[in-house]
Amino acid sequence: MAVKLFHVVLHLRPEQVAALRDCLDFLHNLEDLQLILPHFTLSRWGRLLGGIQFHRLELLQTNAPHAVIAEFLAYHPDIAHLSIVACGPIRGPCPLDGTRLPTLCNVSGPVSCVMHLVSNNSVS
Repeated sequence: MAVKLFHVVLHLRPEQVAALRDCLDFLHNLEDLQLILPHFTLSRWGRLLGGIQFHRLELLQTNAPHAVIAEFLAYHPDIAHLSIVACGPIRGPCPLDGTRLPTLCNVSGPVSCVMHLVSNNSVS
């Protein structure tokens, strides 16, 4: 039986990032992923999610930086439900601007970032 839902909401120590990544590498059939990792740096998020693929992922809820989310979504265009937090300190437009998600039907997050996702996709 394959794991379909995986929710992690906790404070990780730097040495735990590799263990969580190893765990995620085995969860190819995830449909629902929630990763809320307070005080995680951009580089830790990159090590955790960089290049990982879930073949059936439909829902992503995370507090990851938008640059990491944008890269992650490039490998997961079938996301239907997306919940994000604010970009944080960035220069220029939100990294999610221009992201194409043809099956996106539900998105929540800061209006300035969600606005770009809604205008680039046919969100119902």
